[in-house]
Amino acid sequence: LHTLRRSLKAILWRAERARSGPDKDTRKAAAIQPFQEALDRYAGQTPSPGRSLQIEQFRWMVEEFSVSTFAQELGTAYPVSSKRLEEQMARIERTR
Repeated sequence: LHTLRRSLKAILWRAERARSGPDKDTRKAAAIQPFQEALDRYAGQTPSPGRSLQIEQFRWMVEEFSVSTFAQELGTAYPVSSKRLEEQMARIERTR
């Protein structure tokens, strides 16, 4: 529930900031896009239970990365970065 509240606050902050700086918002969105596209690909699969857990963790990592990118002041539940997201994607690919 806490994560959901923080995510909603981040969305509001993003909307406010996007009005004053749409170019900056576009650049930030581009940083998240590859990870969101990976999530979309995973959504079309029927994964094993182990892989399903890895994908769920990745989904929350993408959410935290989004909060970190658009509303850094809110902080994140745990450290997250594009490198950590890439590592999690690699773990997902190794898990079948």
